Amino acid sequence: MSRLVRYSRYLSRFKTPHFPGCQHSTPPFSTTTVDYNKPSRLDPPPIRVALTESAGRGVFATRKIGVAFCSQECKENAKVFYEVETNADWLAFDDYCRNKGLKYPLLVKRLACMVISGAASAESLDILQPSNLSHEMVLEMEEGYGLLKRGFAMANISDEQMAFLTKKWYISVLARIRINAFRIELAVGSYEDLLSSASACIEAEAAVGNAVYMLPSLYNHDCDPNAHIVWIDNADAQLKALCDVEEDEELRICYIDVSMDHDARQSFLLQGFGFKCNCLRCSSGD
Repeated sequence: MSRLVRYSRYLSRFKTPHFPGCQHSTPPFSTTTVDYNKPSRLDPPPIRVALTESAGRGVFATRKIGVAFCSQECKENAKVFYEVETNADWLAFDDYCRNKGLKYPLLVKRLACMVISGAASAESLDILQPSNLSHEMVLEMEEGYGLLKRGFAMANISDEQMAFLTKKWYISVLARIRINAFRIELAVGSYEDLLSSASACIEAEAAVGNAVYMLPSLYNHDCDPNAHIVWIDNADAQLKALCDVEEDEELRICYIDVSMDHDARQSFLLQGFGFKCNCLRCSSGD
């Protein structure tokens, strides 16, 4: 059996377990009321069944149902940025991300909230390698930067608190997240399912969320990897050995789908991560 190695989350508060993130704490769908003189019973859920205009019967909410925290740990971690993030109006920024299909700017927003709250350093990700950005990509990022800074300014965040939030900082962080963020997928099913799940992906639409892990981000790529990053029950990254790994042997993971052919792999890696792969598999033309 291959060993599973669990990583403590160095930037646990920076992780976004689902898109767009755990941001609101609300009562659950039902609560239990205990009366020592009467049997306990569940309150009815805040829903009703009614006719829709075109699809027959449907289920409707009887009150506002917000997004709850996924766990108590998530709630505790959120305390360091929750107040800053919820006091701002992010409608324009979120619409920008949604309309362009962008997720990584949401991680930059979360990190900025943590820096303003004093829970993280503005240089937290400097250790990570940034991706190479074209002039066109930088121009596109500038729009997101403007919306992010405007959101903080409208929430009365002082210039002193936002001193770190320069265009250079925003683009630098986004460039690092772009090639170091992991796509979080809750792995289920067979062993083959684990192998087919990429540990990092350029496109992340099918993922539960995205996260930056400091140590796993240092793993290099190989198209014939000896290790794999998986998520079994939650957003804790775990390393699974795919074969016997000798002492002092470098652990390598695959950043993309290993089943793609040679040309497709090279194209995805160059486009998404900025390098040409020279691993043994690619060198052989496989």
